[in-house]
Amino acid sequence: MSKELVTEKGICPSCSHLEGRLCQKTMIRFKADESFFSECNYFDPKEVKSLTLDQIRRDGGTQPRVAINQTIVEEYADDLREGAVFPPVLLFNDGTDHWLVDGYHRVLAAEMIGLTEIAAEVRQGTRRDAVLYSCGANATHGLRRTNADKRRAVLRLLEDSEWSKWSDREIARRCGLRTHL
Repeated sequence: MSKELVTEKGICPSCSHLEGRLCQKTMIRFKADESFFSECNYFDPKEVKSLTLDQIRRDGGTQPRVAINQTIVEEYADDLREGAVFPPVLLFNDGTDHWLVDGYHRVLAAEMIGLTEIAAEVRQGTRRDAVLYSCGANATHGLRRTNADKRRAVLRLLEDSEWSKWSDREIARRCGLRTHL
């Protein structure tokens, strides 16, 4: 059962989900009524900028999921049409390319409704850094990972000549798994 947080604007102050939706960070259901406050800081707005969707690379092996959940993409698209503002997607920039590591469903929803830009938190790092980070994406927020998604992340590390030398515990930590393998 989720907790309920009341806001005057009808949106989650942390992840900007509309009233009645669950915050993807705190799993608190938001409702409009009283004073506006936040129980978490999902992102630092100072680190966020707007990028065009065509600047975002999705072809570098950074998709952590086995498959895109089309139902979620459609729900997110509906929410965007209704004025929802989602948390920024997370990208790694290697000086040339912006590699998407967290936010595939949000990017697809934005495309679905014809948006050309999206809010993005950009960190410096290589495509390889992005792949490693993506293995732990959605461990604590967003659409829950399936067991197949978790398995894919672990296998990605085990198939790498450097990362496969790490201990089971380190691989589990990097993949956002609670128990060691």
